[in-house]
Amino acid sequence: MSFNNILIIGGAGFIGTYLSKELSNSGFSVTILDKINQNSESFIKANIEDQNQLKKIDKSFDLVIHLAAEHQDDVSPVSKYYDVNLKGTENVLRFCNLNAINNIIFFSTQAVYGDYKEKYSEDDTPLPSNDYGKSKFLAEKLLLDWRNEDRRLAIIRPSAVFGYGSIGNFNRLINQIQSRKFIMIGNGKNIKSVCYVKNLVAYVKHCLKLLETQKLIITNYADKPDIQIKELVKVIEDALSLKKSRFKIPYILAMFVGYVFDLLSLFTSKSINISSLRIKKFCLNSILDSKIIKSTKFIPPFSFKEAIEDTLKKR
Repeated sequence: MSFNNILIIGGAGFIGTYLSKELSNSGFSVTILDKINQNSESFIKANIEDQNQLKKIDKSFDLVIHLAAEHQDDVSPVSKYYDVNLKGTENVLRFCNLNAINNIIFFSTQAVYGDYKEKYSEDDTPLPSNDYGKSKFLAEKLLLDWRNEDRRLAIIRPSAVFGYGSIGNFNRLINQIQSRKFIMIGNGKNIKSVCYVKNLVAYVKHCLKLLETQKLIITNYADKPDIQIKELVKVIEDALSLKKSRFKIPYILAMFVGYVFDLLSLFTSKSINISSLRIKKFCLNSILDSKIIKSTKFIPPFSFKEAIEDTLKKR
């Protein structure tokens, strides 16, 4: 079995851009489907929320990689998560059925596990605590119901993804450190799992090989080893040739400030980067393990230090 002709849904986004380039360079025929315009012959403009737009596409593919998602914090209304992540996935499955596409790689999220403990592996029961996690977990269920003996499915649940071009929390942290605006909250000993986008892309290629012999893969992805926040910050400071920041704010005081900004956001109806939710998430242990990755002996091409250096050299 081979997957030479691949459709990447959400391929114009952050991860999709890296993935489509790498797969194309590796000899795969790649078509991107996205609601964002892209000047390319191998591009289809469509919104997965609109089933009629997908019905007009009558081209078949060997494999669909489904990346499209609503994933930003504090999206309003929350129904947007379900419109894109759940109903959009339902429309993608209808599209696959109409075009006899029997192989899917679906990008889910660490958020499906929720926050009832500090470390998760594939053996843990998903218990999402926010609408993003709930919508993605419900989408996983749709995909599992779709799968049968003739269909192959891989579900990848990444940790926080970083790299050049990301607008996520990790890259905001790099910006704060680079501009000398970063202040450590607490003692910095909390541990995080993160993954570099190029390592994640390498793992997707690894999954393509696994799917040739396996019909179902449900796997977490995070780069190892995990790292303490204070060590993470030090690697970034060293890569930027910056002196170590000495400023720290006690957690309780930082949360008070976060609640103040929450009120400001509420009264002004404007999104503010500082919030109690982001402060809490920053200070928690968040560890994502994978027995699947260990069993397949996948080795990511970049260490954390190399990933940071590779990200910063493009800035």
